[in-house]
Order: sequence, then C-alpha cells, then structure tokens
Amino acid sequence: MTVATPLECWWWPRAYQPSLPTVLFFPGAGANHAGEQHLVPHLAGVNFGVWRMPGRSTRSTEPSPENLRALSEDCAAAIVGLGCRRPVLAGKSFGGLFGYTVCQALESVSYTHLRAHETS
Repeated sequence: MTVATPLECWWWPRAYQPSLPTVLFFPGAGANHAGEQHLVPHLAGVNFGVWRMPGRSTRSTEPSPENLRALSEDCAAAIVGLGCRRPVLAGKSFGGLFGYTVCQALESVSYTHLRAHETS
C-alpha cells in the first residue's frame, strides 16, 4: 500500500505555492476534480486544491475509507502537512459535510491557522 503525501492528497491545477492563500475544495460523493475544473479561472492568485478520495483514481492503492471521523483526521493531517496559512475549506453536497468534519478535526488538534478571528 502506498500512502499519499500531503500534496498528493489534492488535485492542483497549478503548482502549489506555500506563500499564496489556499482554497481547499471537497467535491460531492463519487465525484472528483473533473467537476470542479470550471472554478480554476476564478481562483487566479490562490492555490486551489480538490480533495482526492483514498481508494480512487490516483490514490487507488490506498484502502477505501470506512470511517468518516478517521478520514476527516487523515485529511486534517494532510492540511497541516501542507503548511498553508488560514486555508479556506469549501465543499459541495457531501463534500460540504466532509469539509465541516475536517474543520472539527483541525480544531481538535488546535490548528489555529484555520480561525478567522483571533482574540487577545
């Protein structure tokens, strides 16, 4: 079994640049990045990554997910591994729910870069 690196967990239409803002997108159930390619021209000047589900496509050598919480924790670890600052998470349909659970996983590891507001 091969485990993807944080960069390989996402489809990137342009090379990932840590200095740019990052938008991470979660497609609907059964979908892949092909349905989100129309967004690319609207996201110039930012990193745009679309989640690649384990067990499918370029990650087909990895086991398919069986537990949403565990998958969310794996995705959160991939986001932390990217080193992006204040990523924007978005999703469509099931991807929106999955994005929400990923936010919960990020908060559980105190990933403060996700928070929109800081208190003094």
